[in-house]
Amino acid sequence: MAYLPGFFIIVASLPFMLISLSESSLDNIGNVKTSSQANKHDKVTLSLYYESLCPDSSSFISNDLAKAFENDLHTILKLNLVPWGNAIIYDNRTECPYGEEECYLNTIESCVIDLWPHMMKHFSFIDCTEKRSSQLGPVKTNEDWEQIWIPCSEKFSMSADLISECYYSGYGQKLQLKYANETASLNPPFDFVPWVVVNDQPLYDDYKNYTKYVCEAYKGEHKPKACQDQHLSHFSSSGVARKASLASEFRKPEGGPPPSPKPSPRTDCCKPESTVPKASPRTRFRKPAGIAPKTSPDMEP
Repeated sequence: MAYLPGFFIIVASLPFMLISLSESSLDNIGNVKTSSQANKHDKVTLSLYYESLCPDSSSFISNDLAKAFENDLHTILKLNLVPWGNAIIYDNRTECPYGEEECYLNTIESCVIDLWPHMMKHFSFIDCTEKRSSQLGPVKTNEDWEQIWIPCSEKFSMSADLISECYYSGYGQKLQLKYANETASLNPPFDFVPWVVVNDQPLYDDYKNYTKYVCEAYKGEHKPKACQDQHLSHFSSSGVARKASLASEFRKPEGGPPPSPKPSPRTDCCKPESTVPKASPRTRFRKPAGIAPKTSPDMEP
């Protein structure tokens, strides 16, 4: 089981606190055509709550979620990507589990989602960026950070200047606050990332089987080919309770040490460090005791 650091590195000032399938298969994503498109009212919402540098998040995006664009499942999807995860805010600042680089990339990806709202367009960029960040490893300077995502913006004909303006103007920080609020409002709260929700139903440990749940939730007349071989069962209170039971095995009881996790299909998802009690949605916005804020000068808006 891989755990996230319990406390995080401060990245940038956030002054506005109340603003509330492979790479090759995505190379020609603009040329993807489908035989039929679902009515927008029939589409199924799949929300992914993730962190840009969490290995499990990166793997799910590039190895699992990308498959929705390799087949025709994306024709019935309304994809909602939320790059925040276990980041926290205090004293008008943000800190991320994997340090400054992750906060930076979370913000860059937020800007791209906002600037290019078409699902296939921004997903292709994020998939590319996640792959490059995994391949390049840790970087130290802003110039190095830009070399993670600028080649992806060029590859998919996205203006790097627009993305940079979004980041350095502070608008990207406002987008991050929006995602922080959305993540904090999850009910039930997330237990780990990647956290997948289909039409308000969290998938818990079964998130890699998202196709099954999307196909089941789709009520349109013509199901895509990706759904035809799925053996579906309806969402039921008993099914949700079973998943909730699985998730509860990884929650930490108040006032005591965390229990030893039982065997689960999930083996190494990013989650808070075992020695640090998981914050409630409200306390995620408070300053952890004993941590003094630091600000990198070149990250000020």
